[in-house]
Order: sequence, then structure tokens, then C-alpha cells
Amino acid sequence: MHPLTRRRRGKGLSMHGLAQLSGVAKTTIVKIENRQYTRDAWPVTLARLAEALGCEPSDLME
Repeated sequence: MHPLTRRRRGKGLSMHGLAQLSGVAKTTIVKIENRQYTRDAWPVTLARLAEALGCEPSDLME
């Protein structure tokens, strides 16, 4: 399981809920969790997701 999936589920969030909190598109979250994401804007995306989940960006990396 991807670290993002673990964190998101641990917070009781759906992908849609995380998308709303983070400002990251749900389609991007789906791609990250399915390991299909091309890391074009990875640092910005990672920072937004980490902030929404209350963790460090490094906690979301494999």
C-alpha cells in the first residue's frame, strides 16, 4: 500500500475529501496511490498533500 493511501485512510479521508483539503486534483491522488504518477510537479503536490494530512512530505514517499 502506498504511504499516501495509509495516511489518507488513517485520517478517515476519501480521495475526494483529500482533494478538497489539499487542492490537489482527485485524479492526481488516484495516480499517485496507483503508482502511475509522473512527478512533473511532485514537490508542490507532495507539500500540499502533506500539509492537508498533517505530516512531513517525506512521510508520503516510498
